[in-house]
Amino acid sequence: MADNIEDKQIGDTFITTVGSGDPLVVVHGGPGLDHSYLVHWLSPLENSRQLVFYDQRGCGRDRTSVEDITALKLVDQFIELARRLQNGHKVGVLTHSWGAYILYEALRRAEDLDLREIVMCSPVGLTRERFDQSGERLVSRIPENVLSEIEGSEKANDGVGVMRAALPYYVANPNSTPPISFGFYDPAVFARVVETLNTYDCRDIADRLPASTVLIYGEADIELPSATEEIHGRASVAMIDKAGHFPFAEQPQAFLGVVESFLTGS
Repeated sequence: MADNIEDKQIGDTFITTVGSGDPLVVVHGGPGLDHSYLVHWLSPLENSRQLVFYDQRGCGRDRTSVEDITALKLVDQFIELARRLQNGHKVGVLTHSWGAYILYEALRRAEDLDLREIVMCSPVGLTRERFDQSGERLVSRIPENVLSEIEGSEKANDGVGVMRAALPYYVANPNSTPPISFGFYDPAVFARVVETLNTYDCRDIADRLPASTVLIYGEADIELPSATEEIHGRASVAMIDKAGHFPFAEQPQAFLGVVESFLTGS
C-alpha cells in the first residue's frame, strides 16, 4: 500500500489521492459501492499519475440520502469533479464496471471535458439493454442457495455480506477468489440508481473519446467486448486471461502491465 495517501474534499465530494503528477480520476463500480475496494490494487500506478479516488453520492463517506440520488446526479458529480481537477492539468479517467456509464454520459453532456486518457476496466454496455444483460449473466452463475444468502444479507442491511457472497461468481475461478476488501456496499443505493437509470444509448460517443483510450476485460467477464463494439474503432481492447470482472485483483501483474504501458506510452 502506498504511504502517501491523502483524504480531503473538492467541493462537496470526498476524495482520496495517491501519488503525484497529473490526476487520474478513478470512478468506482456499483452502483452502491465506494472507492475502497480499488485502492490496494491500483496504488502501484502512483508512479505514473496521481490517483484520485472518490465516493459517488450515497456511498462511503458521502451522506446524500437515497431519495436524493439519481443516475444522472452521479454523472453531474463526476463532471463537477473533473472540471475542478482540470485547472492547470490534463485529467485522465480510469473506470471500473458501472463507472463507465458515468463517463459515457459525462462525455455526452459536458463538451468542455478535455480528457488526457481513458482506461475502462470491465465497462458496462453502451445501452441500457446491454447493462441489463450483464446483470442477467451474473445472476445465471449464482446457485439458488447463494441467491437466498444474498437476499438474507440484503434484508439484514449487510451490504458487505452481499458482496462477499456474490464475489466468487464475478471472477474466473469461484474456488480461488481474490482477497478483495469491500468496505462499503448499500443495496438501497443500487436499487435507487437502477430505478432512475432511464433507457440510455451511448453508442455515438466515439468521437468524444481521446485517442488514448483502452478497454480492459477479463476473459470470463460478465461484461463483453461486443457491448462496446461501437467505440472499438477509437479505443484499443485488451483481454486478461484467467480473469473475470475484477482483473486488477485476479491477475494484478497482467492488469498493471497493460495499464502502465498504456499510461507511459511504452
